[in-house]
Amino acid sequence: MKKTLWGAVGVIILIQASAWFQGDSFQSVYVEPIENGDVAFAREALSQDVRNHTDWSLLQYAVLMDNLPMLETLIQAGADPSKPFGPYENAIDASVRHESANTTKYFQDRGFDITLYIKRVEFEKQQKAMQERTKEFAKSGDGYARSLLINTLNSPDSYDEKSEELVWAGQDEKGRPAGIYKFEFSAQNGFGASLRGCRYVSFWLNPGDKVGYYNNTYVQSCDSWGDGDDQAAVDTLVRLNFQRETQLNQQ
Repeated sequence: MKKTLWGAVGVIILIQASAWFQGDSFQSVYVEPIENGDVAFAREALSQDVRNHTDWSLLQYAVLMDNLPMLETLIQAGADPSKPFGPYENAIDASVRHESANTTKYFQDRGFDITLYIKRVEFEKQQKAMQERTKEFAKSGDGYARSLLINTLNSPDSYDEKSEELVWAGQDEKGRPAGIYKFEFSAQNGFGASLRGCRYVSFWLNPGDKVGYYNNTYVQSCDSWGDGDDQAAVDTLVRLNFQRETQLNQQ
């Protein structure tokens, strides 16, 4: 026989303090009755904002532990999965991010649009992967880029580097690690005069770290692209050097 509402209130008042600090108490006192379908008890526990020893709310616990029976009872008791949810946007967001298969399917089956959350998580994963690739490329890519640049100069031995910056790193259309470096330098021209220069160097790495590039676009003067706007220049160079075949196929 289920506890009456007043009984649930009494139980919660008596055991809430100990359950706060003890994970086992929280499991036996709150989780088990709620996952067994005690809606009245769940409703009162929600009104008391009961939390476990790690400060998870009941709804957080159900979603993050992928506890479907507990989630179903909490929803019946009035828990709102669309409200702010700890560090997450809401319970659906948390369910997707933690790959809680049961609770995610529950939300999807009941008409919640989880597509946006999935796309957002995938985008964030891609951004994180891009950052990691940038770090890896930065460890060794400048040496390849510098060598490519120097080999285009009239007097390679006169090369005097002023600055170097990795302005873009990612993958080309074939999935190869790729990057664009920006160099500011001085070097002698064909008449022996020392001139200041600025160049973007774009290339990719084939298996075995063999450098690949397009002969007519891999080294470009900074003055030729984007009117001094690095981002505009980089966007154009990415398309020219790393998305060339894709764009040709779209024409």
